[in-house]
Amino acid sequence: MSSLGIRGIFCEMKVLVTGANGQLGTDLCLALHDFEVIPLTHEDIEVTSIYSVWKNISKYKPNVVINSAAYVRVDDCEDHVDECFKVDALGAKNVAIIT
Repeated sequence: MSSLGIRGIFCEMKVLVTGANGQLGTDLCLALHDFEVIPLTHEDIEVTSIYSVWKNISKYKPNVVINSAAYVRVDDCEDHVDECFKVDALGAKNVAIIT
């Protein structure tokens, strides 16, 4: 084991957080202050695009990926079912496939 000990090993982990400017993503980034956090917003990564997900995962090479990207306008979900599905279902699938 490293001379850093178990805590030191985990602290060196890179954690990529999608949806980093949302409520959950913001809280996660704050809670993960002991780690190297890579906060990605919608401007940085488009989870509905498998290429965008691949490009960012390849670029940052994180040890852990937390997907908190979501379609958050709940009142609009019924009127924008396709967009909601793309972000919440296909986006999560893209992140899972690439990681």
